[in-house]
Amino acid sequence: MALVLDAVYTFALNFSEGLKLFFHWQNILANLGGVLIGSIFGSIPGLTIIMAVALALPFTFQMESLTAISLLLGIYVGAIYGG
Repeated sequence: MALVLDAVYTFALNFSEGLKLFFHWQNILANLGGVLIGSIFGSIPGLTIIMAVALALPFTFQMESLTAISLLLGIYVGAIYGG
């Protein structure tokens, strides 16, 4: 029983740390900006999702890894929503 409680405690601790990282203001801003850019790319005919992510990829090289992935995922989801 103690092993199960220890596993649950470890999971809850790691999950809360992950949420703290995800809800940092830079990650939220990158995600919202990515959704906006992705919606624009998705709504314009001829501009595809892959093209939007490929064009944004060089801008992510100087970002922190979680912020960069938040931006790219925001672009992907926004482009799916936009068209």
